[in-house]
Amino acid sequence: MSRFNAKVRCNYYPLPLSEAERIRNLLRFPDEQFSALDPCVGEGLAFAVILKDAGARRYGIELDAYRAEQAAPSLTRIIQGNCLETHCPVESFSCIYLNPPYDWALAASTPERLEPVFLNHTFRWLIPGGVLLFVIPAERATDCAQILASHFKQVRTFRLSDPESVRYRQVLIAGIRRTRRERDKLRDREISEARYRFAGLGREYDRLPELLDMCDDPYDIPSTGPAMLTFKGLPLDEVEDSLRSSQAYRQAARILAPEPTLIRGRPLTPLRAGQVGQVACSGLINGIFGSGEERHIAAWKSKKMTTKTTEEEPDGTTVIRERERFVQELSVVFVSGETGHARIAGPRVDGARRAVIVKNAHERFGWLEFEKQLRDTRTRIRVALNQFIGEASEDKEASGTCHLVSVLGSDVDIGAIWAAIVGQEWFTVSRPEVSERRVTLGKDPRIFRGTIAVAGRGRRVRHLVALSAQLAEDTDVGRTILCRDNPEFVLYQISQRLGLPVHPSWATWFWSTLQEKGRIQPLDGLGYRPIAVVGSKDEFLEWIGAAVKAEALTIPDEAGLIPWGPLNTATIS
Repeated sequence: MSRFNAKVRCNYYPLPLSEAERIRNLLRFPDEQFSALDPCVGEGLAFAVILKDAGARRYGIELDAYRAEQAAPSLTRIIQGNCLETHCPVESFSCIYLNPPYDWALAASTPERLEPVFLNHTFRWLIPGGVLLFVIPAERATDCAQILASHFKQVRTFRLSDPESVRYRQVLIAGIRRTRRERDKLRDREISEARYRFAGLGREYDRLPELLDMCDDPYDIPSTGPAMLTFKGLPLDEVEDSLRSSQAYRQAARILAPEPTLIRGRPLTPLRAGQVGQVACSGLINGIFGSGEERHIAAWKSKKMTTKTTEEEPDGTTVIRERERFVQELSVVFVSGETGHARIAGPRVDGARRAVIVKNAHERFGWLEFEKQLRDTRTRIRVALNQFIGEASEDKEASGTCHLVSVLGSDVDIGAIWAAIVGQEWFTVSRPEVSERRVTLGKDPRIFRGTIAVAGRGRRVRHLVALSAQLAEDTDVGRTILCRDNPEFVLYQISQRLGLPVHPSWATWFWSTLQEKGRIQPLDGLGYRPIAVVGSKDEFLEWIGAAVKAEALTIPDEAGLIPWGPLNTATIS
């Protein structure tokens, strides 16, 4: 079965109900109550048929929120989340029906099949004498051979005959969990023979006995008390809906997607010349000025510049001094097409929540992993990744630079990720439908941290947003990283970053010009549609002047502030 087919089905292979009826006939239930578990319960239909008329406490785990809602009425308790992040005391269940996802688990080192991963995580929850009902493709039995051979006795394997089961060559492996004493008495030869039989199920599929409607020797289900399942992972749906409350998110949004500043009304008293100068230099009254041939658009921008000086001491020591100063830069474009800009040096200084709740956030989230080998220990941290911007690469497994990561986790995990980012360490990023990549944020990243309160959870979820220096700084380096590819958003962001005199009506022209000149570079993104725009301020100003002179662009007659409308910049793309 191809990975593509698995993804089309979302790794969901519900057991046909006719096969569930046959599995039901393979079991004999006690008069007392017992606990049973389906770690991948789906909609709960097959599990309900298998336990029909049984005095069972039914427990289920399901990752998909919509399927979990459908299964909930037929279960004693359901956990909506990842089974691998669910904990349970060992020896809690009398029966486990396991039909896991048929796919690969992409880990940081080597890929593993999910079938043995799920089996290894859950089989310890069975009591000795408890019954395992394991449904997998026949070829995958070899991956699970060691656990099945060592921990289960009276194992029987059946070929499922429903057309949907035949399509995926599904088999049922049923067995009883051994006690510790029984495992200690096992000889290596017995384990090797059992492993060999499981490894050959794929070859022997057509000769396996078919699961029939009747069974003369059913498995006896022992009785057990109530079980206790605890979900230890992050409630991603609730976290995603609460991201707007994170201080880290709000701080990063001021850089990624600032809303246009609107100045309205008149001052109570006339402004003096110095006050007008301060307001103008801050960029609060950028707009259209003058009339006739003097009509123009003006844009002010404040920048911080660093000047380095080198001095040599009498003893031969070289001293490098840095002085920072702010400059106010004015750029203008006239109706005639003339453009220009000037700088005025300043003093030196010493160095919202969504209305609609969207479920199944796990389908939109990725993972960020950090691994470091020390002399005697290895550190490995894995946190949820909800937003990412990185350089595009034809080789998805290549290492490269990223410009934004937004991650969620516990206090310890986020603290470790923060330290690793500051230390310019490399991370492994995996996203839906994309292979893993190693990335780094490079030197001098900007980091914001915040917390998210989730209802029903004692501890707050920690949130960290880190931006690369290229994304966070507004210096003109000839390449601007943007988180969205909307034409009006691109024009507004470029004008704010570089201090360009522009009008919103020019957005379509500017976008088309960028495309014609090949200045738009798509970037990899999760939660965004990022691009990089290549070009300097002088170059863009030259384009604008030529377009105004050729009357491809016009400056409106009405003087006043630039009427930027709402850009919806707060919406996650």
